Amino acid sequence: MAINNSKTYHLYSYFRSICTNRVVIAVHLRGIPVEHTYIDLGKAEHESPEFQALNPSKSVPILITKEGENETVLTQSIAIPEYLEESLPTLTPLLPPSGDPVQRARVREMVNIITNDIQPITNGQIAKKVRAIRGEAKDQITFVTEVFLAGLTAYEELLAKYGRQFSVGDFMTMADVSLRRRWRWRLLIEPTWMGYHASWDYLRR
Repeated sequence: MAINNSKTYHLYSYFRSICTNRVVIAVHLRGIPVEHTYIDLGKAEHESPEFQALNPSKSVPILITKEGENETVLTQSIAIPEYLEESLPTLTPLLPPSGDPVQRARVREMVNIITNDIQPITNGQIAKKVRAIRGEAKDQITFVTEVFLAGLTAYEELLAKYGRQFSVGDFMTMADVSLRRRWRWRLLIEPTWMGYHASWDYLRR
């Protein structure tokens, strides 16, 4: 499949970001032409209202695709390569063929070890928060609550854009499955939260 010349790809990135680097490597290996906008995280450019409007999580990478008047904004370093894999399936694929679901699952299994098990706890944002923990239970609860709220706020901004009956559209997806388990854990700590968040309303449907 040839590149659609009428479609453009614009990547917001930062040179020291491991998450961004995943996308940069993927588009390079696949020969996808990408225009770059560099966001200086050291100068807190990701904290600006303009940037937050693009990504409620206030992080890189962000990929914006445009074709005519249609624009799509995608975030998260695995969602972006997965989208490119599915929209350009024959262009130097980075997943095994769709007819081999076991091998595809193996790739995702290994990816998740990096992105879920290793990356979060070695992230610079988390390291800053960890410094404030003194080994007391209240510090740990504060830390966990701040991280949870930051993620939940970003999730709910996406809900406002894309949610209908469920998180994405009118049927349950893996997004709802993932959200439900995380909410069950949070309510064990603070049951009163359920009355204050839009995502809880989605789970009750």
